[in-house]
Amino acid sequence: MNKKVEGAFKSVREEFEDHLEAINENTNEIHSNYEHMCEIDAKLDKLGERVDEIQNVLKQLIAHEFKVTPDYSDIKLSVDEQKVFLAMYSTEQKISYSAIARVTGLGEETVKRLVTDLINKTIPLVKEYRHHEAFLQISEDFRQKQARESVLSLDPAIAKKIVNQLH
Repeated sequence: MNKKVEGAFKSVREEFEDHLEAINENTNEIHSNYEHMCEIDAKLDKLGERVDEIQNVLKQLIAHEFKVTPDYSDIKLSVDEQKVFLAMYSTEQKISYSAIARVTGLGEETVKRLVTDLINKTIPLVKEYRHHEAFLQISEDFRQKQARESVLSLDPAIAKKIVNQLH
């Protein structure tokens, strides 16, 4: 009877080892598939970023080709953005970040951030570098449009204060 029990246990052990080997093979295959899926996911993310970049370039090309002009009537400028805008608008020459900071009473880093905010709000600026220093100016077309149509709602009190600081 011992031999029958030993034989049964041996048979069960062999089946158990076969199942364990199959599980290990499946686990390795699942792990390999998971790694492959992670690689594909990363590539899809990069591809998505590239598609976004291409869409942005195409939008710019289409806007340029059809001379689409933004609707500036929806643009609302904060008080500090108005100060920075008016510092550039009130002078015929290009003006440096440090000069804008002096005129507005804001820090130079704040002025840089606000200039970026203006650009993001589609205010067309011209930037020129002289001796590693940036000089800014409102584009002439937009300057004239603002003078004719007052497309941006600007606080007259802020405008008066900035003009007085410049002169």
